Amino acid sequence: MSRIDRDFRIRVGDLPVGRTSLRWTATGELFDLNCQDTRAESPVEIQVDVDVDTHRRVRIAVLAAVEVESPCARCLEPARTQIEAKTQLVFDPSSDAVASNPVWVEETGELDLSSDLREILIIEYPAKPLCDPACAGLCMRCGANLNQSPCSCPEERADPRWSALRSLSSGPPTSEQEQPEPEP
Repeated sequence: MSRIDRDFRIRVGDLPVGRTSLRWTATGELFDLNCQDTRAESPVEIQVDVDVDTHRRVRIAVLAAVEVESPCARCLEPARTQIEAKTQLVFDPSSDAVASNPVWVEETGELDLSSDLREILIIEYPAKPLCDPACAGLCMRCGANLNQSPCSCPEERADPRWSALRSLSSGPPTSEQEQPEPEP
């Protein structure tokens, strides 16, 4: 297991034909995971399997995992989320598109996986992290955490101006409600 401080680079010329497996451990700061109200609670574990064929084409399978903590989208209590991100990259050094490939560092003949690793972790981050799938959230009126106890807000009376819309969702009209006249 190798520890990388800044760069997640693979020198293509040094790779043997066949499969090579690499493991890296990094901090969340290297990937800007500690931002706003989110922070990495574990090291980022990265496993990279590199396959090089006889034509020097490189296929890279990446698996990155980290546990992050951020506020729950419903109750604002801390929510821990395990993120596992996967991606595959294919790189052909004989291709005409080598110079425009964003992972290729031409001066050193290396593939730099830094930005791809950050992107796959951020893409897998949940849009609305939850402390528990059954989280009840906060009361919309008083802000009480409904996971801890029910709120003491009085029952809200329905606005009579919306009664016509409520009748549409309550099923077919009864004898007490007005019935539309049939068309001739």
